[in-house]
Amino acid sequence: MKPKKRDKPSGSMDITTFFSKEAEEEKRPRKLSIKPPVQGGGRQASMEHEGGAVANYVLSKGKVLKSELYSWCKAQGVTPAELYRELRELEAKGMLKKVFDGDAGEIAYIVVKE
Repeated sequence: MKPKKRDKPSGSMDITTFFSKEAEEEKRPRKLSIKPPVQGGGRQASMEHEGGAVANYVLSKGKVLKSELYSWCKAQGVTPAELYRELRELEAKGMLKKVFDGDAGEIAYIVVKE
């Protein structure tokens, strides 16, 4: 069987149409939709207002297992991205240390006392 020949649509372009002015006229400007920032509610606004709920929880406990911390965050509505972002920030500041707890068999976060 022979392959079917495809009919070119009337508005099709070939490689040379980019050099012509007609192609420039046919271009349509893209519409960019910019959404205004949401005032008031939303997760981002509540996290800024809370001042680091994850940090407060970990610092108040002294030592917390990763699974316990993850369960607490799910109950509080904190996303995993927010959780790990705050943990990295605390580790970078030297306030928190990630260690392996052999008794529990998992990672634990310990507050560094200086």
